[in-house]
Amino acid sequence: GNSSSSNSSSSSDSGSGGDDPADVKKAAESYYAAGAAKNESKVKSMMCAEAIAEAEEAEKKLTPEQRKLMEQLKNMPAPKVVVKSATASGDVAVSTTVSFGNESKTFDTTVKFKKESGDWKFCTLAKDLKLPDLQVPTK
Repeated sequence: GNSSSSNSSSSSDSGSGGDDPADVKKAAESYYAAGAAKNESKVKSMMCAEAIAEAEEAEKKLTPEQRKLMEQLKNMPAPKVVVKSATASGDVAVSTTVSFGNESKTFDTTVKFKKESGDWKFCTLAKDLKLPDLQVPTK
């Protein structure tokens, strides 16, 4: 039995085979930095194919009112996102602070990143989102 070196899960993985949580965290930070800078092409380049397809589908279904709202949101200050931790499997814990006027709310979520052609990409799909209920004050 040669059990020590059998690593069936990452056969196509180049390099040492072990994924580094630091790489995931770095990718997440770049992704959110691009978002904060409103650099849409960079954001898109850091999304996995499924997430892009889902976003495009969602955009097609927007009503004119929703489109108007999306445009207004683009002009608002971007939420402040702090990447708190990441795991080698691509789970990233983030803390997001959204400001409405002089009031700000912070909520914690976990997003998913996925390795696609050697790079970690943002890959949180609608079904993965556990969105906090913003109506309820936490304290």
